[in-house]
Amino acid sequence: MLYPAHFRKAADGTWEIQTVPEHNRNAAEISSQRFRRIHLSRVAYLAGLTHDLGKMCTPFQEYMEKIMAGQPVQRGSVIHAHTAARFFLERFHTPGAFCSTQDMTAELLAYATGAHHGLFDCVDERHSLGFSRRLHWDDALYQEALEAFTEQCAGLDELEGLFRQACDELEPVYGWINVHDSNEEIFFWRNSIFNAEEVSRLSSAYFFSRRRNEVNEMEATVQRKTLTMEDRKILAEMWAAGERAAVIAVKLGVCPATVYKELERGYTGALNELSRPAYDPARGQAEYQRRLRNRTRWRRNKEELHGSEA
Repeated sequence: MLYPAHFRKAADGTWEIQTVPEHNRNAAEISSQRFRRIHLSRVAYLAGLTHDLGKMCTPFQEYMEKIMAGQPVQRGSVIHAHTAARFFLERFHTPGAFCSTQDMTAELLAYATGAHHGLFDCVDERHSLGFSRRLHWDDALYQEALEAFTEQCAGLDELEGLFRQACDELEPVYGWINVHDSNEEIFFWRNSIFNAEEVSRLSSAYFFSRRRNEVNEMEATVQRKTLTMEDRKILAEMWAAGERAAVIAVKLGVCPATVYKELERGYTGALNELSRPAYDPARGQAEYQRRLRNRTRWRRNKEELHGSEA
């Protein structure tokens, strides 16, 4: 079954349809690129990949067909934004007093996907929990959408692998907040960090500048170190075993950002047995040396150019 996400009429009068899998993958790639600068690319990719999960159901398909046929519809009559939120909370969140890295990541992703059409009140004027009501508005449609999504867009293995990577990216952020920020700041991060994601808009300049400054401060507290081949082998072994980037960083005596940069250098283009990006230490070493040679060549050319001008 074809599940349309968006459509437009072409010049010849035919309809051009973008399916939900196409739209979600595109949103995931855009989100990932824009969040790479603050080392949250996998978090943003997962949010973008799942944000329109709820559109993969029969009522939404019928809703879109009516619009294309010119029939009147009630905008927002088919609730879809909270389907992904329900998925994250049911699969990865454990209710209780203790809030783990996994729990906080599930909550952040649930809020990002649930609010991708705008913010909402968790408690309305009648003191009812609007968020909970949206999560459980139709169990049958939730199951239909989830089954279609895992068949046509992203399987559970991929989603679980991406979620583990998201936890790895966010763990140093949580630790930094707990050490340096107040409860009010933690509330701000948990409730607005991914409002900026909103898939199509991603426009929170304040968040970008704030996160970049915090990364700079965190990196300044760690002694600068050039990774050796032996370091890269240790990184590869720990990463393949499922260890978190933050733990690897402590082992190597570097900041988490250094680990993520190295994983990008040595990325083979495939996934390992844990559905993580596969890392090859030899590739990482070769890429580091290549970039170092290019940097040295650029500096030499710049010095020669300035020398000839003098």
